[in-house]
Amino acid sequence: MSRHATRRTVLKAAGLSAAALPLAAALADEEVIQGFEKAPTDPSASEGWEPISDRKIRVGLVGYGVCRFGAAFG
Repeated sequence: MSRHATRRTVLKAAGLSAAALPLAAALADEEVIQGFEKAPTDPSASEGWEPISDRKIRVGLVGYGVCRFGAAFG
């Protein structure tokens, strides 16, 4: 019995592998790039801080990048 690859099975396999690639990379143990390590969180650091303005700035990050900077906000 021969098995023929249909367009649907090829696209399904490509989609599954594309979805699994970032997950596998996230689970891998990698070196931390200097300057992009996690900062310690100190709740007392923001005490006494008051905003200067009530205006909001909207920022968009495009791409995943080598250091996964955009993924830290997702």
